[in-house]
Amino acid sequence: MTESIFSSTEAALERDPRTAPFGIFTGGSFVLDSARVFMWFDSIPELAEFLLEEQPKAYEYEEEDAATYRAAMTPIVEQLKAEGFSETLRNELNKVAKLAYVVDWWGHFDEIVQAKTEFAQDIVSGFLDAEAPRAIQPDEMDDFLEYLLTCGC
Repeated sequence: MTESIFSSTEAALERDPRTAPFGIFTGGSFVLDSARVFMWFDSIPELAEFLLEEQPKAYEYEEEDAATYRAAMTPIVEQLKAEGFSETLRNELNKVAKLAYVVDWWGHFDEIVQAKTEFAQDIVSGFLDAEAPRAIQPDEMDDFLEYLLTCGC
């Protein structure tokens, strides 16, 4: 992995989702690769650009495969920029990326903090060690952010 790819990926891993609230939960698509990480971005266009340009570098696509990936991914990221997050669009992304990586979730950090979706409820339940998830309280936020760094590993 080159220095610029590492820097871009590392930055997305280390950002505070309270200030960079647009995220993905992602990892390799190989059946035995169960490790997942949250990556955070300042905006949907920044996240979209990362998916289009950095992911094929991070997963070391051959030049021809990277060109095919970008051609198939371009309409997806353009729709993402225009319309925002949707499960249908995420599924389309995963069809294109399936040989290298998968995006298990994408959305806004508040969705997770408020336990608004099934995915978010699973994350919050794991943090709270409770079956009935609830919103993360302000006094729990620092510990929750630490949890998000390792919950997919």
